[in-house]
Amino acid sequence: MGKIVEAIAQYRAALLVTTPTFLRSYLRKAKKEQLSSLNLVVTGAEKLPPPLREEFESKFDLPVCEGYGMTETTPVIGVNVPAKEGLRLGGQALKTWKNGSIGRPCPGITIKVCRPGSQEEIPANESGVLWSRDRMFFPAT
Repeated sequence: MGKIVEAIAQYRAALLVTTPTFLRSYLRKAKKEQLSSLNLVVTGAEKLPPPLREEFESKFDLPVCEGYGMTETTPVIGVNVPAKEGLRLGGQALKTWKNGSIGRPCPGITIKVCRPGSQEEIPANESGVLWSRDRMFFPAT
């Protein structure tokens, strides 16, 4: 972890992609000035506990965003981006922050939530199976 912190400081990295488990190590080992070049931190691979996000943001004055994906989705389908004007990805403006969420789908990704065992779409805020499709590679027929 120390080598990564040194590299961030030396090369003035702007983005850190990590896991919540490693984020805890940055809290213990890094000084604010070592991460001062960062503009954004994105976590994935496991749920980001709100107290961890709040502690990291407070210590380093950096937004921490939670992403969601799987190896099969190469690798991210959504990310919770900070509330900043003018953020763009793939030429499209990004919708911003919703606390406790993995965010909106990335540009080109379509998602729906269905009842388990069926393809019946269910309303927002109900638990179900997440379906995703990359419209670039698998356009609607």
